Amino acid sequence: MKNKKLHTNEHASSQFAPHGSISIRREDSIIYYEIAGPFNLEVIKAFARTVAALLSHWTPDTPFVTVSNWSLSMMTSPDALAAYGQVLQKGRAHFPKEVMNIWYLPEEIEGYRIMLPKWQALYEVHGYPLEIVNTSEQAQQRAAWHLEYATRNLPTPEKN
Repeated sequence: MKNKKLHTNEHASSQFAPHGSISIRREDSIIYYEIAGPFNLEVIKAFARTVAALLSHWTPDTPFVTVSNWSLSMMTSPDALAAYGQVLQKGRAHFPKEVMNIWYLPEEIEGYRIMLPKWQALYEVHGYPLEIVNTSEQAQQRAAWHLEYATRNLPTPEKN
């Protein structure tokens, strides 16, 4: 399952078409997400099934980080945002070793100013650490940095 890309299109099962897309790929201790909005409830349900497919082949028993590359839009319907909160809540049991979620999120993405606080609040309420960066290079550097500290069993200091 390592390096195989999973996609929400493969896990859609509704009479309504998913709007937005999310793909997942794991490389060693990093899970990469490619995220393109806007999002409706159907794509979030498909995302939950996509994560379940990942977990059917991998048990995260060592520290890992996620790196999400966002494009197009962050706009999300209220029911889809609520469903994503449920995914986060259920996922907490499967992701105890998660060190950091890093989002490469260019400010020019549609809905950035409106939706970012809503997404951040979801992560905070469910206890997921989240860091926003401006370039994909920063995302890679931050992922390596967080993994280094986690594998040394050191407390993660503030962003350097």
